[in-house]
Amino acid sequence: MEYSMKEMIHTLMKLNEIQWGGYAFYHEPLERKFTAEQKKEYICRANRCGKVEAEKLREEYAGYSVGEMAKALGFDVNTPDFPTGGGHVVFAQYVEPGEITIFRDCIEKAEILIKEEGLEHFLKRSVLKMF
Repeated sequence: MEYSMKEMIHTLMKLNEIQWGGYAFYHEPLERKFTAEQKKEYICRANRCGKVEAEKLREEYAGYSVGEMAKALGFDVNTPDFPTGGGHVVFAQYVEPGEITIFRDCIEKAEILIKEEGLEHFLKRSVLKMF
């Protein structure tokens, strides 16, 4: 059976935080080293930590754009047209200690797909327009 992008997104939006965490654990190389109970506990702790930190950033950087916030936090944000080096193509990458690279070509292709599939209400803003 083949699903449209819109049908897939509607299905994925029904997943709860524990289910999303399970998906993340599934791709973790050490996934089999943890019990189901341990995974659930780690997922809950990670979600709680993320929410607390996000709220702190929202309060401290209220009124900042995402790009302004990244700069204030000491990150260099680059937006080259195309990824280099081949391999797996991603929208963006982080390189320690503080470099974020967002590839314009990948974002533009995604935005075309979003428009063609009528998904604008799921993703209201362009990532590139945030920087």
